[in-house]
Amino acid sequence: MVPVVDAVRHIVDAYPRALEPLHMHSLFLAARPDRFCTEWVLPRWAALMDLLLPKTQFLLTLPSHALRAFPEELLNKTFPLTPRAPAERSGQPAARLPAARMPSGAVVLLNVDGRLPNLALMKLSRHFKEQGRRVVLARGESRIRGAESVLASCVFSSAASLTRLGKLEKYYGDSLVVGGSGVDLRKRLPDEIEQLPSDYSLYPELGDRAIGFLTRGCPFHCPFCVVPVKEGQPHQVSNLNDLLGKKRKKLILLDDNILSHPKAGDFLEEMASRDLEVNFTQSLDLRLVDRGKAELLKRVRCSNTRFTRRIYHFSLNDGRNLSDVRSKYEMFGFTGRDNVEFICMYGFNTTLAEDVERFRFLRSLPGAYVFAQEYQPVPGGPPPDMASFFDDHADELLDELVGIMFTQNMKNMEKYYRWVSRRYVESFGRLHQRLVDTLFRYNHRHLKGHYIATMAGTRKIEAAN
Repeated sequence: MVPVVDAVRHIVDAYPRALEPLHMHSLFLAARPDRFCTEWVLPRWAALMDLLLPKTQFLLTLPSHALRAFPEELLNKTFPLTPRAPAERSGQPAARLPAARMPSGAVVLLNVDGRLPNLALMKLSRHFKEQGRRVVLARGESRIRGAESVLASCVFSSAASLTRLGKLEKYYGDSLVVGGSGVDLRKRLPDEIEQLPSDYSLYPELGDRAIGFLTRGCPFHCPFCVVPVKEGQPHQVSNLNDLLGKKRKKLILLDDNILSHPKAGDFLEEMASRDLEVNFTQSLDLRLVDRGKAELLKRVRCSNTRFTRRIYHFSLNDGRNLSDVRSKYEMFGFTGRDNVEFICMYGFNTTLAEDVERFRFLRSLPGAYVFAQEYQPVPGGPPPDMASFFDDHADELLDELVGIMFTQNMKNMEKYYRWVSRRYVESFGRLHQRLVDTLFRYNHRHLKGHYIATMAGTRKIEAAN
């Protein structure tokens, strides 16, 4: 059973967001599996593995006596990974296979970044398939020869995404058309395509999960946010019947600020009465919660994107009005057994003192923990204002920071620790030792020396450290 459990563990780790990870493609290599089980067990073990991992290619080394005991149907079962050249099929020496090319008239839809399925590409896929054209989904920096047209969606304007786009533009040239929030806030799909139902076959990993918008827009004008420019004021764009279809009961909701819509209560009531599982992936605006909405949200089965556990998503991007946040939070009656994630942006205009105040405040709320998210300037957006991030109490504040421990998601907090550590070295020319020790307390201890040496290269560190 050990190889069985180990194989499953590796595949689940490799495909953490797949609805059916054991049905994803994989390769299994085993040297002499006959050594860990008897000849009677071996063929049954092989049959179990083939049933458990139907899309896995198995390559085994076996002695002749073990091979004779193998089920014939497994020995003859094939799983081609690449097309074979005619010479291979005729028994002649195989020639080098040419690179795969797109069939004439096919369209490549390129998902440049983002972890979620891309809704715009799903609608484009529906549009082209209704024209009778073949559609191929590619991701990241995929390069496909012979593509007549490549439509790419770039969600983020991060350095990594823009670098990837540069490489794609160099490869595809004029055949590449790029849209998305990462490159142009005002470029939209034509209305006739936007109104089409999404093509769920483009992302089979969604399984029984629906994805889309009920509403778009937000009444607030936070300077770091693209929504006021891109979407405008809150307005309804769909309904639950259209989003879910006939069979789906799980919904990844992409709404910018659903609670700001005048019919928010009606939407929540319908979700609760239909017993839907909903992932509010863009978080909920706690400022707009009242007792009625809190009661409705408690009835809705709020979930993570994989729908494996109940979770609420809120945001806390600054330290203003914390007493009001607490009173709104208390309306839910959360306990330490709940999962309440607060997205906390950093690196925009808050100071270290304000960040520590936010984290200290959230640690006092039962069930709450932090998802730290670095500010990424949007196209034409304001640059970060970090001139006064540290003050005269920086060391004391960092000592307090590393003492604020949440019951979960501390690995995500390491991103913030690293960001602060680098800024500290750049500002003071020395390491904050307690912060460095905390970074390597549990994970990657063997890399601590390398990290210190890297920081020394950032700026000359004082000899005392």
